[in-house]
Amino acid sequence: MNQPTAESDRQASDKGALGRAWRFRAFLLVVLAGVAALGFLGLRLGLPRQAQPLDPTLAALATGLRNTVTPSGTTTNPPPSATFTPAATRSAILGTVIYAGRFNGYTHLWALVPGDPRPVQLSRGEWDDRDPAVSPDGTQVAFASHRDGNWDLYLLDLHSLAIRRLTDTPGYEGHPTWSPDGRWIAYEALAGADFDIWILAVDGSQRLQLGHPGDDTSPAWDPHGRRIAFVSSAEGISDVFLANLDDPSNRFIKLAASEAEVVQDPAFSPDGGRLAYSMRDATDGAGSIQV
Repeated sequence: MNQPTAESDRQASDKGALGRAWRFRAFLLVVLAGVAALGFLGLRLGLPRQAQPLDPTLAALATGLRNTVTPSGTTTNPPPSATFTPAATRSAILGTVIYAGRFNGYTHLWALVPGDPRPVQLSRGEWDDRDPAVSPDGTQVAFASHRDGNWDLYLLDLHSLAIRRLTDTPGYEGHPTWSPDGRWIAYEALAGADFDIWILAVDGSQRLQLGHPGDDTSPAWDPHGRRIAFVSSAEGISDVFLANLDDPSNRFIKLAASEAEVVQDPAFSPDGGRLAYSMRDATDGAGSIQV
């Protein structure tokens, strides 16, 4: 039997080393391809997305289109008496609280980062701004203001601090709440004999009436986007109702409330499984929070 020579051993060793080198190179190619794919995906996510079609379920809600919206695409210019330039907000680990506070005779928007010594004033002028609602992506605040004579809805960009008018009607609009996808705003409006809940596309293209009888106020959009809670006096007292956007045949569901109490400001839990609201006794004025 022939014994292996030193030369054959060396050749076998060289072949093994060459194979290991090619396997390592192939591994590097796979890693580089993965990095490139992740980079391309990040670039795509950072690019502006094309406008999505309007939700057909919401379009089916329309019971009228009175008071046609005439949104403005330009920044609202304050009158000469308002020379205040607000400071831009910043991101924070604990988040930022946006609220309405009264100072020097007027109510305006403020931002407070937990732990900061003082809040930042976001608006000022000889008018009232109130009912702030932060968009789901945290970049905009919808709010109500009568800076132009009537109570209308506006958008404040938290990065540029530009303000865009959303509604322009002779009536009243207030208490905005965002849909989870950030494309719609529900709000209360008084355009005739009673209050109604309306839904407005943020781009101003469509305005829809929820279509419930009685005075309807304080809308709150659920985290899944398919229900809107609101307060209604349709049965003579204030009750909390749910509007099911997916069921036209059984749109409204009443939640129990006592005749001796006034309910306000419903709010969903983060998972949408529970609903909290404030309750005030109509006889002694005592208030409480119910879930």
